[in-house]
Amino acid sequence: MREEKKINRNLIIGAVVAVVVIIGLVVGVMALGNKEEGESAAPSEATPPASSENPTGDSSENVPGALVGNTQRTWPDPAGQIDDTPHANPGTYSADWMKQQPVWTPRNHDGDLPKRESLKNSAGKCDKDGVALDGKTQQQYVNARYLVVNEQAGPSRLDRGVPRGYAHSPQGAVVAAINLFGYGMYAQGDGIGEEIDRQLWSTSKEAQEEREFKGLDSSSEERQKESRAMLMPGMDKYQVKTCSPDLVVVEVAFTQPEELQNAPDAEGDIVSRVPMFWRDGDWQPDFSGSADKLMNVETADLNTFRKVEYQ
Repeated sequence: MREEKKINRNLIIGAVVAVVVIIGLVVGVMALGNKEEGESAAPSEATPPASSENPTGDSSENVPGALVGNTQRTWPDPAGQIDDTPHANPGTYSADWMKQQPVWTPRNHDGDLPKRESLKNSAGKCDKDGVALDGKTQQQYVNARYLVVNEQAGPSRLDRGVPRGYAHSPQGAVVAAINLFGYGMYAQGDGIGEEIDRQLWSTSKEAQEEREFKGLDSSSEERQKESRAMLMPGMDKYQVKTCSPDLVVVEVAFTQPEELQNAPDAEGDIVSRVPMFWRDGDWQPDFSGSADKLMNVETADLNTFRKVEYQ
């Protein structure tokens, strides 16, 4: 029997979407989309420009699930709750659907990412109270998800849709943790989600229980096509609990928008803890031992957390 907290973690987006629809925020927020062109966190090769006949620049079947190797720029939601069309045009800014934070739609389908050699590696500098995300931090709309990219910390590549190539620094571990609980949330069921579960969540019993609860079968190609990932905005805040060159324990927080805090069905703030280990040249989460049980932080003083500023 799964604990209610575990269920709530994966149902938070659905519950909040329902509240947002009721109070009419979705239409207002999404109307802000594609108002301003701007710079990405890092230069990259541009994707082919969109045309009036093909406004998303997409050449593949437009299915709800993001598949490995896909070329889609929008992913329909069979439930009718998520409208991502404001994020469809490469090289433009829009607003995320919940908090109206800026979202960059990258020119490169797999993200406008910094080059690995441009990242700042500072593994020896581990003051847990002084880990600031310097440089530009963006939400980028990639594979039906919001990918967080920092120009100094990474990620610098996607490996079959999974963010990889972070800086060997506390900041690299922080961004990896932020992406784990947003872009990399487990048990989403689409093709990218299957890769995420395999590469990032194999040590988590909670993630495996959620997969079993949803009846996810990694070999079901049809299910992967029809599974629309939840659209989780980037984490708002973080703090570093433990810091050493090859182990950084990070807590990340997702706070509810003020407009929703008093809504009848609104969830509370969610704080998650993850040990990030430097292994095989990258930051890797590990939930073995007691880490899985400690993932859900029941009480936390968010005044001690640093705010993530998305640009």
